[in-house]
Amino acid sequence: MINLIIYVICAALILYAAVIYGSVGLAVLSFAACFFVLFAYGYLLLMIFAFQVSLEIPISVAECEQTTEITLKVKNRSFLPAVKLVFFLSYENLLTGEKGQIRLKGASDGKQTSVICAKVQVNHCGKYQLKLRKIRIYDLSGIFYLPRSYKNSSEFYVIPQLYDTAVCVTEASRHFMGEADVYSDTAGGTDASEILQIREFRSGDKIQSIHWKMSAKVDELMVRENRQPIGCPVVLFLDFKEKRKQMDTFLTIAAAVSFALLDQKCAHYVAWYSGREKDVIRLRVDDEETFYLFLMLFYEEKKGEKGRIDLLEGYKEKYKAEPYVTEILLKDDLTVSVGETYQKTFTPEKIEQELSGVEFVV
Repeated sequence: MINLIIYVICAALILYAAVIYGSVGLAVLSFAACFFVLFAYGYLLLMIFAFQVSLEIPISVAECEQTTEITLKVKNRSFLPAVKLVFFLSYENLLTGEKGQIRLKGASDGKQTSVICAKVQVNHCGKYQLKLRKIRIYDLSGIFYLPRSYKNSSEFYVIPQLYDTAVCVTEASRHFMGEADVYSDTAGGTDASEILQIREFRSGDKIQSIHWKMSAKVDELMVRENRQPIGCPVVLFLDFKEKRKQMDTFLTIAAAVSFALLDQKCAHYVAWYSGREKDVIRLRVDDEETFYLFLMLFYEEKKGEKGRIDLLEGYKEKYKAEPYVTEILLKDDLTVSVGETYQKTFTPEKIEQELSGVEFVV
């Protein structure tokens, strides 16, 4: 609109000068300028509905303080080229409420599909929603344009950087025999509902474990060896509530501790109060898939949803029949405690050094 106003003012000044000085050349130039405006907007009216735009994010997971790639596929159904296109996108971090704008430029040949790629720096953890709000289609001169609104959207996740930290798993946690729906594929146990293997009878085996049908079939004593359930001796509590300014550091600590437990083959629960569910929820983490699932699920907690109960008491009330060995409590002031023992208050500026210099004994 500003370009059009400036152009009209310039054309009017040329026409005024043509009248004042009686110049035929200036008069012709002013009329040519008016005709050019009509031609430019006629071109834009033909082109405004000729585009089909799709927004894609090839890799939907990025690491904090790294770049992620945004791809716009522009299909030009007209035989006319578009020498200049401007795309207006907006983004929102659904976890922290952070918002911003992105503007991209491109072009498109007639009857072609163009791909416009851009790398965007992401500096905060969370689930981002990216929306294509509108595009500006310029005429062949690049002076005039018409806008068209779009509602395309896509989402991607930004995970915290994974820093090394030390975890010492005690014998009590290593041999924890809690209830679980996950069983060991190598170690025998006492759960009669899950069979690990049927093998030959050995000295010390209980008579109750003899598999009589199999023994009669092979004409020697065979025993049923049951599987051992893999319990979760550790619960990592995320007491984040309403403070969001230090969410990146908070998640960096949580991810470092959880991944260190995972590296030590220590299955654990991650628990927090969900504002969406209005209840304490937890997720078992025992491999990389469930580790990333925990992050994705936690990112669904939107800004403004806070806990209204004591997290530890709420967990013990909901899961009172399920004991554990050690609790790790991470608060939103970045204080970590293990059991009844104070551990450390972390600082965002030194988070990598501090994580590498501490050991969590569980």
